[in-house]
Amino acid sequence: MLVFAAGALFMKFKPFPYPQIVAAGKAAKDWRTRRSLDPAAVVAAQYAKDSGDPRSARSLDTALLPLTVRGLKVSATQAFPKGVGGIAVVDDTLVLVDWLGGIYVHEAGEIVKREFPALPNNIAAFVLSLRGEIGNLRVHDVEYVPAAASLAVSYESFDPEKQKPFLAVSLIAIDPKTVRPTGAWKTLFTSDPMGAPVFAGQAGGGRLAVKDATKLLLTVGDYNQDGVMIESAKKVAQDPASTFGKIFEIEWATGKRRMVSLGHRNPQGLLVTASGAVFSTEHGPAGGDELNRIVDGANYGWPNVTLGTDYGTYDWPNAKLSGGHAGYTMPTYAWLPSIGTSNLIEIKNFHPSWDGDLLVASLKASSLFRLRLDGQRVVYSEGIWLGNRIRDMVQLKTGTIVLWTDDAQLLFIDVDQPKLKKNERGLGYFGQPELATCMACHHFDTTGPTHLAPSFGNLIGRAIATDSFARYSPGLKAKGGVWTKETLKQFISNPDAFAPGSTMPKLGLPEADIDRIVALLVNARRD
Repeated sequence: MLVFAAGALFMKFKPFPYPQIVAAGKAAKDWRTRRSLDPAAVVAAQYAKDSGDPRSARSLDTALLPLTVRGLKVSATQAFPKGVGGIAVVDDTLVLVDWLGGIYVHEAGEIVKREFPALPNNIAAFVLSLRGEIGNLRVHDVEYVPAAASLAVSYESFDPEKQKPFLAVSLIAIDPKTVRPTGAWKTLFTSDPMGAPVFAGQAGGGRLAVKDATKLLLTVGDYNQDGVMIESAKKVAQDPASTFGKIFEIEWATGKRRMVSLGHRNPQGLLVTASGAVFSTEHGPAGGDELNRIVDGANYGWPNVTLGTDYGTYDWPNAKLSGGHAGYTMPTYAWLPSIGTSNLIEIKNFHPSWDGDLLVASLKASSLFRLRLDGQRVVYSEGIWLGNRIRDMVQLKTGTIVLWTDDAQLLFIDVDQPKLKKNERGLGYFGQPELATCMACHHFDTTGPTHLAPSFGNLIGRAIATDSFARYSPGLKAKGGVWTKETLKQFISNPDAFAPGSTMPKLGLPEADIDRIVALLVNARRD
């Protein structure tokens, strides 16, 4: 019966967006052998070391600023469990917590593991239980609480007596100067126990933020208990008596909690701005990822309304009108299609042209989104493609923005001051009006999902229609051959004659202008 239930859940959920369900059927079949497993060996098997250079560096161009991106691949320097986890800043020391609860610091350009008491997640009992994939029992976030001189960690824990998992927040006192423990873990918050045979750990929210000197904020996801992903489940996000699908305010000294808002699906981001405003980013279903300004007592509608739809359909079964939000607090902004939002920050001390903006990280889109606000209105959203699933984000006192990615990398982002001082964006901005026209769509960077056309970088000698651009016309994809000075000239002169059905417009340029464009592109390299 358990095998059948797991299989039914898999058919309902489909491989996307909950791939851990794929392993649930196998876990159910193999449950009799689980009693003989060595939990320590199972946990140790999650740690692996990659080969290759742990450091990387590249340039990144944005609308207002040139950036430098320096990478440090943690899994290349030591055995490390990839995926999830989070980062925080203690004074100006970067702290990293992996998804199993290991704690590390960034010292002198290296990642060093700190010896801490084991996180009280009862992972050994979980391994021996019937609860499915070990990846569901995860660390969601870490936050430094200065007034308590403590690290706060949100995570799933397992109750061996009830044989049920729950979301928890625990604090541990540290020496801020050394980031070493000075006490034991103290559990501050526990959610209701989860009742489903299989639970989706990645739908747990679990984001933390310091509200003031005495309080923390915590997001709690609904773990798919929405009446659609799990049809028999109660809509917990709309139940004030349930802890799921809520944002809570918690006094760190006493553990006293207060529900701030309800109607949330999977709030992956949480921010308290310098002015005291609270923002949260939240996953929608197929479409409808949200930026919400959190107001006390507000109901944000999940799962009764969403700006998205169910997976593989054109509607949302719980709503009378798909794509509407009537009767509930409307998002400040929404992304359609979904970007897979994660954490967000308010940019400070980075550069005057960015300071005060919100920066939202994403998983699915592998991008950053810089949001310019005018009061409560988002004026624009600039997508900045990086190519990594970005799990968490913080900013150091120096202004450096640090990203934590699911491929176990720390990415350090700074303004490229020499390039900014030179104030030359690159090819196409040296007074060449023809190429400047091309640059309305094209670029010289690695092509990402937000780009409108392929990259000009490394163009000559590249096979035609082989950039990572996803929307080549059928005629260009079928053309074959490589880009040479001659083929490029032919294409610019008459795109449709070169590749019938091309979306490139005929520019009508004189031959001399086309020759100048081709000459500029011969030695073009990616920034």
